[in-house]
Amino acid sequence: MPPADDIRFALLKLRLVVGAMIVTLIGFALATSFILQRQGPAMSRIGQPLVGILGMLIFVETTAWILIRRSFVERLRRLAKARSEPTPEGQLITPFVTLRTIAAALTEAPAIFGVIVYLMTGQAALLAVPAVAVFVLLRVQADETDFRRFVAEVNG
Repeated sequence: MPPADDIRFALLKLRLVVGAMIVTLIGFALATSFILQRQGPAMSRIGQPLVGILGMLIFVETTAWILIRRSFVERLRRLAKARSEPTPEGQLITPFVTLRTIAAALTEAPAIFGVIVYLMTGQAALLAVPAVAVFVLLRVQADETDFRRFVAEVNG
């Protein structure tokens, strides 16, 4: 495959994986809502402290993403400078997809935990966590423009 086709194929695979994450997250939230309507919260007293843990998890996951992305980009920049030439796009697609996959995983984890805490407490406001996560995951689904911006950032 020509490099452009490799890049498009890698981006397609990323979109499929993240799309599956979105569908699963929505399905899990809907199933949980259905269960709650039928049976009520599982353990409302035990679930209350988990709301604070969820907040900490969101903070930790967001911080981790910022640090991971920054270190990835800096490392790639150093490698490009050491070669004294820009890194070819074909060599940057794997780090780009890896970063986006990490972002998706770091987004999905608190969202799933939020649905679990919702199941335990019945607090409908907790559905905001997976709802926001779906929007973030939609943004994680990259296209060629996003990839070109990443290439420009690395080769800066």
